[in-house]
Amino acid sequence: MLLIGIISVICGGDSWNEMEQYGLEKEDFLKTFLKPDKGIPSHDTFNRVFSAINPKQFEYCFIDWVKELAKLNDKEVVAVDDKTLRGAKSYGKKSP
Repeated sequence: MLLIGIISVICGGDSWNEMEQYGLEKEDFLKTFLKPDKGIPSHDTFNRVFSAINPKQFEYCFIDWVKELAKLNDKEVVAVDDKTLRGAKSYGKKSP
């Protein structure tokens, strides 16, 4: 559930309703790596769970998690906008 909320915010969501909507719209994709027991949580559930979390403790955990994700090999690139890097190899040629 936390992951759905985090991904929703990364994708521009800024409310409990948008977290729920994101989960519903991407449910098939999310099920490829998450196994929600009872489906996508409601906006009320997102509100209750995130409101119960200590913000400072969540910040520390989130930063540690992101640092672990950032440990990449020299040649690995993470495209956060789902686009290839343009012009990185040679100007004027198509991206690989």
